[in-house]
Amino acid sequence: RELKLTGGGMTTFNSPHWLSDAQIAAKGIKECHFEMFRRYYYQQAFGVEKWYSKLLDLTFRTAFVPLEPAEVLSILRVHKSIISRDSFLYKKHVDESELRDIQVPESDSDILQNLEKKIQAEMDKMGENAEVFIKLNTRSPKDVYMKSTNDQNRVQTLMGHFERFLREEAPEGMKNTLKGQFTNREVMEAFVKANTICMKVEKASDAIDLLVESTRVAQDLSRVEDFGLENVVASVVVREWNQNIVERNHMEFRGFVYNNQLNAVSQYDDLTFYPDIYGNKEELGERILEFFNNNIRDNLMDIESYVIDFFVDTEDIFVIELNPFHNGAGACLFSWRENRELFMNGPYEFRVVESSHPDPLQYLSTFWERRLTEYVHEDHRAVDRQGLSENEIVTPSNYNALIIGAVVIASICGAVYFLKR
Repeated sequence: RELKLTGGGMTTFNSPHWLSDAQIAAKGIKECHFEMFRRYYYQQAFGVEKWYSKLLDLTFRTAFVPLEPAEVLSILRVHKSIISRDSFLYKKHVDESELRDIQVPESDSDILQNLEKKIQAEMDKMGENAEVFIKLNTRSPKDVYMKSTNDQNRVQTLMGHFERFLREEAPEGMKNTLKGQFTNREVMEAFVKANTICMKVEKASDAIDLLVESTRVAQDLSRVEDFGLENVVASVVVREWNQNIVERNHMEFRGFVYNNQLNAVSQYDDLTFYPDIYGNKEELGERILEFFNNNIRDNLMDIESYVIDFFVDTEDIFVIELNPFHNGAGACLFSWRENRELFMNGPYEFRVVESSHPDPLQYLSTFWERRLTEYVHEDHRAVDRQGLSENEIVTPSNYNALIIGAVVIASICGAVYFLKR
């Protein structure tokens, strides 16, 4: 099949995973949903379960828990309930119909507790006290902490990790007086690490909380309303936690592969300058290309074209995930509009951030920017943005490191604890 991403005389994109109208109609999809389903089906071709067995030794240990239709519907109902509860924070009066919206049937609690047991069973297989990262076969619930600005437990957890990372880097005399002591870059690095470690799951009940609170998860599972349960294949992906990703989280890179050729690689955090990346740019670029050519290309010939994320550890390189070769995947330091031909035809190019951004905190929501700015030394502070609401987001379209959700989600403290028996 052919997919023309842009017009003009540019290269036409081809993919075996791009369905025709006839193929979509044969699945019983309504014509008004053809284009949406075509993109959804294309996205499914890059889920972890599609490539995990081919890259077993090159990625993180993973288990899969298929979601039954009842579990999908329960997650959606509970998510809706949480959103309804949150809206009560801004209302003086609540009518009976609204109260009914936040009631979670006992059947949903039973269904999700059973799902919790299945996830815990997979965690137990990974070893005693196993720590994991949880996601759907499509996307992860990484929006929860950044968007839960009304949930004081979430905010305090994130800020606690943030201060711990700052304290680890602070000189002896500064460890107890963190505010006003750091550069913007140091504060941003600590905040990125804090967001990363908040995704570590130590027990399955926490995994359920993340799944039902995440707007990203709800958006992906809500496809059942348009496509039908039989056409939405969903699973919970349980991935073994790698602590080095927290300590070296800046060592993530995004590659663009077309027709099994790696043509471009970018530093994933497209805003922050890291001296160890910049100083070893040539070596890193060659190392990633060699790793791909020797280990990845021949194993993924059937997928052909994709966006691939690498984690470069001290000795090894790991594949984090694959994404569709499509402008919905962030281009980092490249641009789908300007670099489309490069992505498809090369020659190979490797890009990293080459200078420090004067104020990376400005790309966070005002809620987080104001709190984090307190830790920045006055010589490094930018002018405060006046007149912005706490949750207003100002961000460039390609900033991937922290702006990780499209819709503000705010959970009420304790809203989902009914799931914990």
